[in-house]
Parts: sequence; structure tokens; C-alpha cells
Amino acid sequence: MALHFLNTGKTISRIVALLRNARHEAWLVSPYVNVTGDGEINQAIRAALKRGVIVNLVFRLDTGEEINRAIGNEKIDDLIDKGLHVFTVEHLHAKLYWSDAAVVVTSLNLLETTFESIIDIGLWSDDPKDIANARRFFEAEIRPNILSLDEVMDDRVEALEDEEEDDEDEGFCIRCGDGIDFDPDKPYCLDDYRRWARYGDEDYEDSFCHGCGDEYPATMRKPLCRDCYR
Repeated sequence: MALHFLNTGKTISRIVALLRNARHEAWLVSPYVNVTGDGEINQAIRAALKRGVIVNLVFRLDTGEEINRAIGNEKIDDLIDKGLHVFTVEHLHAKLYWSDAAVVVTSLNLLETTFESIIDIGLWSDDPKDIANARRFFEAEIRPNILSLDEVMDDRVEALEDEEEDDEDEGFCIRCGDGIDFDPDKPYCLDDYRRWARYGDEDYEDSFCHGCGDEYPATMRKPLCRDCYR
């Protein structure tokens, strides 16, 4: 074993390095994710994808809404367009970062917005035996529980369809205005929900009140006009 203890800054640097030095694949396993556009990790992922490295991101999923909080921003969306593979695991708590170049085991979540304000610890190694052990742990404990983002979204859409069949109250899609079942927690038709879920901004203003269908700057957070809310 050749593990080295790291503080927060060195842990981040080693995660960046294992991406920069990866030759074939890299896995970033973190329950909570927020990768900023100008951050080191975002840039390292982008560079690895450009070199043809298969980069995989695994985050925690407890409910359908966790999708939006985890990756609902344009920076991650852009990385997905460039080839980043995104997966989810229910009840994930492990933080494991590894590639064919190195492995980092740490308590650090992949939250670039909080890196400067936390105290964390990491263990790093580039010993092939330690990398192989990380791979074996991943294959045994994490991979069997992985779901692709597409699978999760399809399940969410199916659930919406089933709920709509059972709900007889009439409402309106806040984006297109078409009639749908009334449910303030789900104020979009299926097509517009897919479009909204790509970014998941709960305060994005659309065009119609979910309750009466009148023109109104409704949002996912506040889908009803004042009269309907009353």
C-alpha cells in the first residue's frame, strides 16, 4: 500500500491530476455535485473528454427532484453534451475518485462552490495495486446499484403518466397552456417537463397559471396565480 494523507487543497489537486493523467477511463463518485464552469475539476473533465478518456460521474439519488439539484445547471449540461456519462445511485454516501492513473478516497463531495470553506481529508495513491483495489470495490459495491440518468428520467415520466391517469381535476401546463391534470407539484405537460428538467430551475418564469390557464409568470415553485392560490 502506498496511500498518502492529504488536506483539502491537496485532495482537490490529486483529483484534478488523476483526471489529467487518465489514459482510458475515470470515475468520479460523489453523493453531491456542483461543478462550476471555471473550476479546476470542470476544466480537467473537459480536457480528459477531449483526449478521448471515458469520464463517468456518479451522484446520489433519493428522489426524482435530486436530479435537478445535482446536475441542473448549464455547465454540467455542456459536459454531458461533450461526452460525460452520468449515473445515479440511491442512498450513495461513498466518495471515491479513480482513474487508470491514480485513486483518491476522501470525505470530500464534488462541490466546487464550497471547497474554500471546508476542512477535509483524503488518501491518494498511484500504486497499481491500490488502483486495482479501488476498481474491485467499485465493481462489487457501487456498480450493481447504478442507474443511468435516462433510466431515472424514464421512470419519472412513467410515474407522471400513471398519476395523470388517476387524477380527474383539470389544470394547465404553465409553459404551453395545454390542459393537464391539476397538481401544483407537477404543473407541466410531459413534453415541457422534459424540457424544464434539463436545467431544473424552479424559479424560471413560464407563461400560464396552472389553475385557471390565464397568462401569468408561473414557475415550478409558484405555479398558481394569486386568485387560484387563494
